[in-house]
Amino acid sequence: MLLGLGIFCYIIGDMMDLETKTILYSWFVLIIGVIISISCYSLTKDYINNEEEKISFLYKEFDHLNNFVIDCEIFRNLESFYIKKRKTKYQVTDIIISRPRKIQEDEWEVSIILEPYTVTIHPDDVSLKLLNISDTELDKIMTNNKGLNSLINSVREINEITILNPDVFKKGKN
Repeated sequence: MLLGLGIFCYIIGDMMDLETKTILYSWFVLIIGVIISISCYSLTKDYINNEEEKISFLYKEFDHLNNFVIDCEIFRNLESFYIKKRKTKYQVTDIIISRPRKIQEDEWEVSIILEPYTVTIHPDDVSLKLLNISDTELDKIMTNNKGLNSLINSVREINEITILNPDVFKKGKN
């Protein structure tokens, strides 16, 4: 990636009629900047106890959704006067777990990616956030061997899409 970025800088610099030395210096400064920003980002995030176990627990709780098909209804404005309503299906293609950066301020997030199951008027993938939970709450749930069903957001609408059966996101409902 850095090599590609360097070649891009060289081409842009060449197009701007800059000296090769100036182009290489700017590429060097850019690389140093990227390294410093990545280092600062990784050094300023909080340490989480049992992080791998928590990630594994969350994946187990939501693994049943992989390749699951969800019934949806799409509302689309056509020519600014008509609203077209159409039933379609979306398939869960990915589960994304985001760890908190700062334990006291941020939360664990679990999202899923929905992809159109059939040809549809809404061709884009949709991201749906199912769960926000603090690190201490997640610790309590894991130690008490409780599930997350009561905490899962039963989201009904995302942009122009209405989910007809939002309880399918809860374990044991499908």
